[in-house]
Order: sequence, then structure tokens, then C-alpha cells
Amino acid sequence: MELSKNSQQFLENLRLYLFSTGKNMDEINEVVEELEDHLREAEQDGKDIEHIIGQSPKSYMEKIASEMNVDYRGWFKLIPMFMVGVFAFILLGDAVRNDLNYSIIQLVGFPVVSLVLLGATLFTYKLIAQRKRSTLKQYLLLTTLGMVSVILFVGIIFLNRHYGTPLFHVNTMGTLVVASMAILTLVIVAFWSKTWLPIIVPTFLYVPEVVLKFAPLSEEVRLIVTSIVVFVGLGIYFFILLTKEKSVVHR
Repeated sequence: MELSKNSQQFLENLRLYLFSTGKNMDEINEVVEELEDHLREAEQDGKDIEHIIGQSPKSYMEKIASEMNVDYRGWFKLIPMFMVGVFAFILLGDAVRNDLNYSIIQLVGFPVVSLVLLGATLFTYKLIAQRKRSTLKQYLLLTTLGMVSVILFVGIIFLNRHYGTPLFHVNTMGTLVVASMAILTLVIVAFWSKTWLPIIVPTFLYVPEVVLKFAPLSEEVRLIVTSIVVFVGLGIYFFILLTKEKSVVHR
């Protein structure tokens, strides 16, 4: 029997909430699968989700989270891998633009901003999961997160241009080595995280930029075309991903 949309949404929000509070993924899957069985049995008897949780969804999520331990070991592995992925992403972009010059502001600022964004991302996920929000509100929250990310990274670039002094410069051969290492790192992160996102995003972002360098187009046109490819490509990818996740939930 297929679960109702309310139950499906609740399970998705519960999974997201537990992840954002640092719980172990294997334990999260066990909790969600067990609850899914209870919800299916309840709906077969004509009951709804309130008969199972007996309280508001937010209170139930908080109760479940309080009964589970924080997966410190898993997060100690996740955070360094996240940082490595961010650095590889930045290095690959700079290698594509042949701009591998770094100051102390960048070397300190990028790691700090990355950690701040990781915390902001988990907080945003928690807000989305805690209560039922319209698609528009979810979109606004995620858009705000994206804008904050851009502002922080642009802030680092602005400070570097005005106050930063390059500590070292990488030559052409070094640029090729750095680009190769960055690509390899992103592939490793993708296999480790079991998601294609670390490969998909740089592909849509940087490949058009490299290809269009050889096209007889103005800088403005190249920027527009690259932006269109990025947004359309990522939009298609996330649509396919969402469709697959929904099909798994419906089974």
C-alpha cells in the first residue's frame, strides 16, 4: 500500500531533521523504515499520522532526536571531507581561469567561510524539516542560503583584492597538476559521499567556461551562455534526482 503524501513528506522531513542534528545515517534509516511500516499499518486501518506520533511533527522529531546519540565520529570524517571538496572546487575554478595566486586572507578566509556555510546549511535544513512549509517558503530559505554563500565568498575576494598580498604563484605546469589533483579529489569525494554532485556541479560550471574560451564571443556573451548552461544543467539534474527519490518513496 502506498503511503499518503502527508506521511511521505513527514518521513522525508524526519530524515532531513535527524541528519541536520548530526545523527548517524544508518540509525536514521532504521528509524525512518520502522516508522514507515507503522504508518502503512495505521493507514490500512484508516488512521492518519497523528495516531502514530501522538503529538505535533516538530515535537515528535525533537523527541526522536533526543533519544539518538550524535554521530561525532561520522561528522569528524564528514567535515574534513567537506573542506577538501570545497578546496578542490575552488582550486579547479582558479586553475581553469589560470589564477592560482593566494594570499593569507584567502588561505584563512575560505576555510572559515566553508565551516560557516556548513553550519548555515544544516540550520536551514533543520528549519525546513521542523514544520510543513510551502514550496515557495522552502525555495526562499534555500535561495537565502545561496545568496549568503555568494556574499561571503565575494567578500573574501573583495578583501583579497584590496588588502591581500599573494604569497605564491603557480606556473603553467603547476596549474595542470593542480587541476588534475582537484579533479581526482572531487571524484574521490563523489564516490565517498555516494553522490554525483561533486562531479556534476564543476562539470556544468567549468566545462562551458573552458570550451567557450576558444569561441569568437565577447566576454558578456560567454558569461551569459555559461550561466544558462549552469542553471539549466543543474535544474535538470535536481529534477531527475527528485524524481528518483519520489519513486523510491512510493515503492
